[in-house]
Amino acid sequence: MKNSTWKNYLLVLGLSLCIASLGGSVANAEETMFYQKPNAENALKAAGSVRSSPDELTISNENSKLIEEAINLDNSNKEYIDTVISNFKTDISTNSTDLNTMITDSVSQLISSSKQSKVNFQQAITKEQEIDSDSKNSRFDPILAARTAYRAGAALVSSKGGPQTSWYMLHAEVPFAWSANPSNVTHNNDAWSKKVATDNGFNAAIYSRFYNEVYGKQSATLTGRHKFTVGDPFYALANVTYNVTFNRLSNGGYKATYKITDIYDFDWGNYENISVGFGNNYCMAMQKLGLIKPFNISIIYNG
Repeated sequence: MKNSTWKNYLLVLGLSLCIASLGGSVANAEETMFYQKPNAENALKAAGSVRSSPDELTISNENSKLIEEAINLDNSNKEYIDTVISNFKTDISTNSTDLNTMITDSVSQLISSSKQSKVNFQQAITKEQEIDSDSKNSRFDPILAARTAYRAGAALVSSKGGPQTSWYMLHAEVPFAWSANPSNVTHNNDAWSKKVATDNGFNAAIYSRFYNEVYGKQSATLTGRHKFTVGDPFYALANVTYNVTFNRLSNGGYKATYKITDIYDFDWGNYENISVGFGNNYCMAMQKLGLIKPFNISIIYNG
């Protein structure tokens, strides 16, 4: 986090150029993504698959239970699972065996990620409770001053290229130290979902994994962690967990469904290159007063 934005940008740019020199490229939000491009060799493999109509495809009882477990862990998993299944039935529709193989793989990994997210969220809440406990003995209670400065800071972040970060900052604010945590936030194929899922640095990280672990298969799911390094995704998210399910199309390209998750747990170090002293001046004060609290972020994107 101490490296400058420009240094991080150059690192990502260098990686992208390196990938391009190896015969591929990482597309930005306005271009065709690398996995979507038709591929004759891969199309031949797709042509050999037994295909069924969407109405003939059935989900096994075992997978129905897996889906129910995933949704019970995190309701935003429903959008991801529904999209993956819908894509399969609309664009792939091979057979029920392939459908269930894909569901078992993608949902099992999703359950594992969701369980870890619950652990991480509980840790974030515990940290906030410890911060709040440390502040109870203080005789200085600058709530109005802290709120005023914090909101001014959110406006500063927005003006410096972090509009979504600013929105998250304001969403994190609660009326009182004893208030419940803010509601969880789900983005489903909106502009922010597209910006995050098609981030060049993120797709540079996915690129090599795609060709090593996905290409040539009917379907596969990639799960991992990624650290954004520049712009609004860095300020708003920084380190995220991702699940990306790829399904091969008849033209040899792939359809991808993303679920990207994070816990918004204010870390003033992320904002140092926006304004010197940002955290010490007002955000840490808001934390110590218990006036900002963590919440879960889920980002669904159908690429």
